[in-house]
Amino acid sequence: MLVMNMLFVTLYVGQGLNTDLTKGVFDGPPVVFVHGLLANSRLWRKVVPTVAEAGFRCVVPDWPLGAHEIPAPDADLTPPGVAALIDRFLAALELTDVTVVANDTG
Repeated sequence: MLVMNMLFVTLYVGQGLNTDLTKGVFDGPPVVFVHGLLANSRLWRKVVPTVAEAGFRCVVPDWPLGAHEIPAPDADLTPPGVAALIDRFLAALELTDVTVVANDTG
């Protein structure tokens, strides 16, 4: 049985506050989860444990896309704006070889 480690890190990457919840093996291959608009990281609560148990480092941020604790009224929610936000987030964590799992409710 894998004992999952959890780490909470707060990063400011320009368009609001993101909380990085990392579960699983910290030196495992990283998987970054991206929720859609008007959702938060809880969307992945039933998926992350299974992925982490398989040996992956799961990075589950709360993106400033409408359902987060700290409002970000200046957030650029256009597709290029969200892509730039994700890029800055990955750079801040120094993640270069990642698998991205995304969901959109639109």
